Amino acid sequence: MTEADRQIEDEISRVVSLIIADYLEVDVERVCGCSSFVELHPDVDSLAMLEIQTLVEEHYAISIELDVQGDTFPMCLKDLVALIMRGRSDRLVGEAGLPGSAS
Repeated sequence: MTEADRQIEDEISRVVSLIIADYLEVDVERVCGCSSFVELHPDVDSLAMLEIQTLVEEHYAISIELDVQGDTFPMCLKDLVALIMRGRSDRLVGEAGLPGSAS
């Protein structure tokens, strides 16, 4: 991973943690420090994750494929950011406010 990719990942992590904290009405520090979304709020389930997915997609104007029944269901912030990074486009990079790396 390049330094530019790390910067993009950090910025996406920051923004997504704010989105999650706002949606779940918890402190953003808890989102960043948790090992599992279930630790954040007792009502975190697949429906909550789909709501978070929608909020992230709307923020970045992208589409994220989440398989809530399969292996790709994100269990923590790091997992969700990894999904976003894997499918990021130049538009996502621009929204993060950072230069993209050549693919």
